[in-house]
Amino acid sequence: MSSSTKKLQMALVLVVVLVSALAQLSNVYAAESSTRGKTLSFLNEVVKLDTAKYHTTFTRTEIEYPANLGGLPREWMYLTFERAGENKIEVTCAFIDGNLTYCRVSAIKGSLLYTQTPSANVLNAAKNLLERYQAYAGVSCQSMIDMLNIDDISENITKTSGNTKLEVSNKDGSTLLSWKYTANSLDFPLKQTSLRFRNGSLWFMNDWNLYNIGNININTSKEEAIEIARKAVRSIPTLHVKLGDGSVTDVQCNLADEPVKAELNSGPREPLTLFPLWHVQFYFDEVHYGYYGVAVDIWADTKQVYRINPTGLLADPTSLLRRPENGITSVPTINIVATIVIIAIIVIAKVTIKKRRK
Repeated sequence: MSSSTKKLQMALVLVVVLVSALAQLSNVYAAESSTRGKTLSFLNEVVKLDTAKYHTTFTRTEIEYPANLGGLPREWMYLTFERAGENKIEVTCAFIDGNLTYCRVSAIKGSLLYTQTPSANVLNAAKNLLERYQAYAGVSCQSMIDMLNIDDISENITKTSGNTKLEVSNKDGSTLLSWKYTANSLDFPLKQTSLRFRNGSLWFMNDWNLYNIGNININTSKEEAIEIARKAVRSIPTLHVKLGDGSVTDVQCNLADEPVKAELNSGPREPLTLFPLWHVQFYFDEVHYGYYGVAVDIWADTKQVYRINPTGLLADPTSLLRRPENGITSVPTINIVATIVIIAIIVIAKVTIKKRRK
């Protein structure tokens, strides 16, 4: 086989590899393009932002795979809207499995320009937005809307209807309305819809339809949970903890008798499925490397220990909610696609020219 033929074959193999990579990137950009369209649709149809009056810049996108989502991707979209140097808006949206679950619209300079000006009354503004969201997402929010029949929200309010708890709080010039799933006197905060209004800016979050309730039975008392947790800690002589320089060392689990805190909470035992959970916090008799204690989580329905985690200044409270190997990954820009195409063309051209010369 001649040298030129071998080079041509190598070039063809490289082209196949590059085309395969290009196809994968095309899928990424198709998904990103879809997310961009959904973002603008939400801003136009639900928020009623007049995006046509702004210059829109899609700053960047990021994708992560949190462990608590069972492998589903969460895509973050960052946008900037500017108009004649007078108005500037920053928007951050999050999509889980293609569905919008979070949107923050912040007025950085000037005010927001709307196609339909929101009501100055927060309750009416919230009702109108949820009604538009129903039509946009094809989900029902009517029970939440009905709970907004309140005369006055100048004071903090808690209201429960069926399995929905509405909490209204006013702080630092902002009003937060949150609807949480509740059952058996236990709240499930992850299954929640929230709205925050502040100085013309908007914060929206909806994970209500994302999570399911696996069990509401609480078969473990507070005292039992503390005892189970204490035995679990005593069964392990030391805890592995991370230090500031990234190294790992062991600390002795010598617990003080008091104080001990136990709170009934909930968490995902299965992907996107919530169960009741006791969170028990113990404290060491002395601080070790910035760690002051250990927390134990116990499933309240089965009495099984879920996890034991050191707590302290160096502890990462989000480490249990994500896979270390699945960090946030920025989506590549279109320049990568152009580069791949150019490389393929150059390789083929060079091999072809050499072959013709010979």
